[in-house]
Amino acid sequence: MAKKGKLDIWTQIQNGDKTAFDKVYHLHIDSLYNYGSSLTSDIQLIEDAIQEIFINIWTKRSSISINSNIKGYLLTSLRRQVITQVEKEKKTVLTSSDLRIGQVKKEISKLSKREREAIV
Repeated sequence: MAKKGKLDIWTQIQNGDKTAFDKVYHLHIDSLYNYGSSLTSDIQLIEDAIQEIFINIWTKRSSISINSNIKGYLLTSLRRQVITQVEKEKKTVLTSSDLRIGQVKKEISKLSKREREAIV
């Protein structure tokens, strides 16, 4: 598809054309999965990230400006979305482990001095 054709399809999406939106999705979905697979082996994360990108595009289509390269925009968005999701998961894991450590410390503090010495 020529550069002008790609920009025309973006204008159609901005105007609410669902057929144009579907066309962009089907045109780029394989590239997105392939690129996502190079970023992470978590298929569910890739699928969620791609879904989130297209939801954002549709809901914010009137304010998103793509000047020349739809595919580049999608790939960059995917990379950012995957990084955001991975960081979010790390924080969740860290938070739950921090809670367990806090609970263990609380329980240890309830022990007598002699019992605490036995543990340490």
